[in-house]
Amino acid sequence: MRIPTIIALLSLAFSCTVDDSADGPERHSIGKADLVGSCTPDDCGSKAAEGNCWCDETCRDVGDCCSDVFVACGDQLPVPDCDDESKPSMLCDIKPVCEAGQVAARKNGCFQCVDALTCEQPAASCDDGSEPNMLCDVPPVCEDGTVKARQKGCFVCVDPETCEPAPTSCDDGSTLNQLCDVPPVCEGGTIKALQNACFVCVDPETCEPPPASCDDGSTLSQLCDVPPVCGAGTVKALQNACFVCVDPETCEPV
Repeated sequence: MRIPTIIALLSLAFSCTVDDSADGPERHSIGKADLVGSCTPDDCGSKAAEGNCWCDETCRDVGDCCSDVFVACGDQLPVPDCDDESKPSMLCDIKPVCEAGQVAARKNGCFQCVDALTCEQPAASCDDGSEPNMLCDVPPVCEDGTVKARQKGCFVCVDPETCEPAPTSCDDGSTLNQLCDVPPVCEGGTIKALQNACFVCVDPETCEPPPASCDDGSTLSQLCDVPPVCGAGTVKALQNACFVCVDPETCEPV
């Protein structure tokens, strides 16, 4: 009768010994300066083969992730929630396709790619942190050598190294005014540019409004009335800091 009891006790002791050794040392948060190692696809779900950091699902809560855990193991880990709970903007609510190690998150009302581990913008980001302006134009499609960035409330194409607008841009660096008219549809070889705080159509070579424009070059005043709806035979022009309806031939108000 004693033999089964002894066997059961030995089995229990053996199982406890195995469990303790499997647990290993207690994990804790590792400061950036003390973190050593990187993840490879073979390390996913465990500790990095070399170093003191981890490549598993728990590391984000513990604070001991390798810096590249989402690059090597992103497809095996839960997608982190990096949204800042801001209200979505109709101008930028489409999720972008992000690079490895990044995740799409809504920040200041717009979706953008952020580091999946820190939820911070990549170091190369040219966004200035401004909130989206509802009067901005549709986000542009940027050509090779430029990247999209939100600056002064609007999306623009900028040089990724200098974060400055592309050399071909005719924008004058002003901030879009809430009292501006709806961005125009430009025709006849002209392009859209933000000048004197409003979107206007300009000649892409001179960056000047076409000769037919009746604008006088003044900057829109905050004290102006709502831009008028002009009737047949008249056009809208910015004169004396406010929008008015004018005769297109004489540029005189009607």
